Amino acid sequence: MGGCDDLFALERAGKLDALLA
Repeated sequence: MGGCDDLFALERAGKLDALLA
């Protein structure tokens, strides 16, 4: 499993949540 990919996914998810909030 790629740790980098997970980090990017988490960052994108956080940004999306922030925008939706």
